Amino acid sequence: MAGEESLVRVEQSPKGAVARVLREELIEDATVLQVEEELLTVVFEHPGKNMVLDLGRVRLLSSGLLGALLRVKEELSRQGGRLVLCGVHRKVTNTPDDKYLYELLKVVKLDTVFEICESVEEALLKLDVAE
Repeated sequence: MAGEESLVRVEQSPKGAVARVLREELIEDATVLQVEEELLTVVFEHPGKNMVLDLGRVRLLSSGLLGALLRVKEELSRQGGRLVLCGVHRKVTNTPDDKYLYELLKVVKLDTVFEICESVEEALLKLDVAE
């Protein structure tokens, strides 16, 4: 990753990391892999902490991204942290009828796997209440 432009901006809060995906298109394998590596780096650098992942900019995605998110969630859970997704109520354009990302998560039953909130603020509140 040295020399590559970061695809995720991360800020630390008392409740955990707030990670924002900066790219609109996450369809190439190399791009998805870089996002996963950046997220896992945060997880390993802050073991046991929670993460809010803002996907609000994402407009194109591949199924590989869903697998990457599952691996990040699994590692966070293994370390005692939680992953909360937000920004998934935006339309993605490489789907039939321009479905919302949330609808895609629901179709593949990942809405039951991931905690989902409307906004970063709501996600942070959810982490606060559950602790």
